[in-house]
Amino acid sequence: MTKKNTLLVSFLNESITVKHNDKILSDSDVLERIQQIIGQVGKKLQFEIKKEKFVPSNPAQFSKELDSYYLLQRSIEQRLSFYFLSEPEFVPTLYNFQVYGVNWLKKGLPLKILADDMGIGKTAQSISALNELTKEGKILNTLIIAPGSLIQNWLNELILWAPNLLVSVVTPPASIREEAWSIVLGNNHVYLTTYDQLKLLPEKVKKFKFDLAIADEAQNLKSPNTEMYKSIKNLNLDNLWLLTGTPIENSKSDLINLLTLTKNSGVIAEDKNLSEKEIRSLSKRYMLRRNKKDILSDLPKLNEQKLEIELNQEQKEEYSNVIKEYKSGLSNKNPLQILTELRKICDVSGKNNSSSKIDEVIRLVQEAMEKSEKVVIFSFKVEPLELLSSKLKAYTKPLIYTGRLSKEKRDDTIKEFKSSEKANVLLASIQLAGVGLTLVEANHVIFFNEWWNPSINLQARDRVNRIGQKKDVFITSFLVKNTIDERLQIILEEKKRIFSGVVEELNEKLDYDSIFSQMNDSEINDLINYGQ
Repeated sequence: MTKKNTLLVSFLNESITVKHNDKILSDSDVLERIQQIIGQVGKKLQFEIKKEKFVPSNPAQFSKELDSYYLLQRSIEQRLSFYFLSEPEFVPTLYNFQVYGVNWLKKGLPLKILADDMGIGKTAQSISALNELTKEGKILNTLIIAPGSLIQNWLNELILWAPNLLVSVVTPPASIREEAWSIVLGNNHVYLTTYDQLKLLPEKVKKFKFDLAIADEAQNLKSPNTEMYKSIKNLNLDNLWLLTGTPIENSKSDLINLLTLTKNSGVIAEDKNLSEKEIRSLSKRYMLRRNKKDILSDLPKLNEQKLEIELNQEQKEEYSNVIKEYKSGLSNKNPLQILTELRKICDVSGKNNSSSKIDEVIRLVQEAMEKSEKVVIFSFKVEPLELLSSKLKAYTKPLIYTGRLSKEKRDDTIKEFKSSEKANVLLASIQLAGVGLTLVEANHVIFFNEWWNPSINLQARDRVNRIGQKKDVFITSFLVKNTIDERLQIILEEKKRIFSGVVEELNEKLDYDSIFSQMNDSEINDLINYGQ
């Protein structure tokens, strides 16, 4: 569809006309919404399309309240985009296993956990199911809660899989929260909001009867002591669908906590004391999980390698000096701070920013570029990504995706990486980009460093290794010889426990705190001195 440039809203004798160039918009729902939000301003309002959003070209005519524009933008963005920007030619076809997932979701249980492996299409299945239930008149309204970084992705998927549903993105600033919800509540099929907004819902919304709520990345709700958990539990719901590829991160009680989110599931908190076999039997009714390897036999080949490297000379000297200072008693840092500093040196020298890892990353990126293939590089620290960006600019156009960017800038970064042939490398925070995104335009993943929760690393990997991937996938991580990096990876392997009795291939969460809590002073010192 050809994109137009302006949208004109005119008021005459208490009636409203909306024109997009020569095309008059006749959708009564949208016209009513515009009039409801803007009010009877009695003048023409003009919008320009910038970055696929409608921005007021004469903002002064909104008097001093641009908040009114915010409500217009967020409330009807999806409908206007559907008419003028990104109207789909067709709704994609689901795989057979996804059709099974849709039918399973539609069965009348008050609680469902769709726990499919990452990259199988939980979003597509849930949207397709809610769309069918809405068309059948079985549900009238749905609340979708997702992390803030995934709101735009959900909006895109709703437009793709259910283009005829009325959707409101409700993420207003505190100053207009009551007003925003009052305007949209009861006038839409779907309300899309964030976990942060959920904790601050107006009383009117808490009392409103939602036929269905969908919680994405539902592992965020595993702790019953958090405000997010309590907020979900206090909603006035008929049905709740939880989407998560990792329903267990710490222990089997995570799953029980998810199962007790609704009052009518029949599961109680004390069920966490059941055996793994009993919990598996209990959860089977509520949970559906399929693995990629079992249902996507045609998925391209996954190639994984762990490169063993050594510190360069500058890193070796710096690493050795930190240990000598600690052993001499001159350091005022505790063991955890020392270990963190040593791990940092394994990434990059603090003196001259040299790094064996960076040299290897540049080599791997160049190899991918020779084949015109794209690369995603993950790190749990932002500083190495920024350093890599400066060094890679000599070879390509690297893009950075971290929490330091605004939400709009993050959305623009992902769009550019997907669409631009010049943007070959995405440097991404593993905490931010490791969930929810689809990055099948790339087929190379490099872990500059890895998070100590194995499930987080798997989720990050599966941003690329998922449905829609057409090329063989190459995953690279590093092991720095004769350093704590090598020893810690051995410890992690020793302490890993797989909860195969409940959920297949889910790993126990392991981090610095859990490791050190099980180590005495002698073991910590052995760790610091490893390889020296």
